[in-house]
Amino acid sequence: MIPQTTVETALNSRCSSGGGHWGVFDESSPPSPEQLALVKRAAEGIPRFTCGRLFVDLEGEWFTLAVEPGAGEGTHVESGMQQQAIYLACAALGLGTCIHNVGVDGRLEGDRHLTARMIVRGLRPPYDGSFWTRSRPSGRKAWLSGNLPDPDTAGGTPLFEAVERASTSARGRAAGTREISQLLWAARGRTPHLYRGREWGMTIPTWAGGQNYTSIHLLREDGLYRYVNWDEAVDRPTHRIERIGDATVGAVRPSCRAVLILGANEETKRALWEVGYMLENLILQAVSLGISYRAELLHPGERERWRRIGIGKPVAAFELP
Repeated sequence: MIPQTTVETALNSRCSSGGGHWGVFDESSPPSPEQLALVKRAAEGIPRFTCGRLFVDLEGEWFTLAVEPGAGEGTHVESGMQQQAIYLACAALGLGTCIHNVGVDGRLEGDRHLTARMIVRGLRPPYDGSFWTRSRPSGRKAWLSGNLPDPDTAGGTPLFEAVERASTSARGRAAGTREISQLLWAARGRTPHLYRGREWGMTIPTWAGGQNYTSIHLLREDGLYRYVNWDEAVDRPTHRIERIGDATVGAVRPSCRAVLILGANEETKRALWEVGYMLENLILQAVSLGISYRAELLHPGERERWRRIGIGKPVAAFELP
């Protein structure tokens, strides 16, 4: 039976070991073959933007993810989407997973370019005896409400149903402020899980806990904004946007009410994989919300247009008509 854990609950719980076992894996309760098959199906079922070859190999409890040698940036973004699909599937199933890095740019191994190796294990319930939580960050660094509506951490669409329905675009109702807020949180928001004992959880995994490999911006009719998930002044998680420019969505995408722009902050493949994490989350969240959207990987001419309005290295856009 496919579990009914929702997209939002899986995003909020993200039952991973955070880069190390840290006592969270339960060796006495290994994943079943059926669970591993569901995880693999989620990774192989991501929406595609390129024709590059992707590989998802399962051996025992280990997933090896790879692309073809010489694959372009877009295919590496898709490999990141596959990594995130594994994370979310494990969260929905109450399993633990951990990325074993193969280098900031991956590595060649035979006729494949490896991007990650991921182990899937049984998990000790991390949230007061449960595998899932609807809570926001708490404790010493509790949630600080920002200028966006607080995200819904429950939702109503089962994760695996959203995976089956996911595509690069969809027609639905128009996204308003609340939906845009939810999308920003899904892409890069704060969650209550700990990273190596620190109150540092996010809806996406990060390389060694780094927080600045990528960024997400919002362009709408009243200007360009960057999304902020941590208030540096008080050292607490938050959920807000900060205006950084005068560009308007009508001047760049006349057919859209708003656009989310995903960017890399460094010239590495790990940044592209992280863009993939955000893009996978955005698509699944949009499916759950039932809104119209179109996701795209940006070609060089499009990237230059976004650079001119203040985005350093734009990689993908998520359009909201």
